[in-house]
Amino acid sequence: MKTALEIAMERFKEEQPEVVQLTSEQKAKLKEVDRLIDSKIAEKKIILEARMNEARRQGDMEKVDKLREELALELSRLESERESRKEKIRRHASQS
Repeated sequence: MKTALEIAMERFKEEQPEVVQLTSEQKAKLKEVDRLIDSKIAEKKIILEARMNEARRQGDMEKVDKLREELALELSRLESERESRKEKIRRHASQS
């Protein structure tokens, strides 16, 4: 008869995703996705922060708030894109 601990450990193992070994090419693709998204994030930050600074100088705090929201949405969208691209690479690795 199994103990509660043994049953729990079996369930835990069943719930764990399969560990997939990535090739060096797949690892490079993941790093390239990070590099690309990081550069897009930096670009958006530079552009929108410059626009926020200009709005601050003009005293338009409503515009600053809208730009801050836009930046947050863009960052969220880009992070989502990053994870989507990386997941696609990982899925392809698990199918190989």
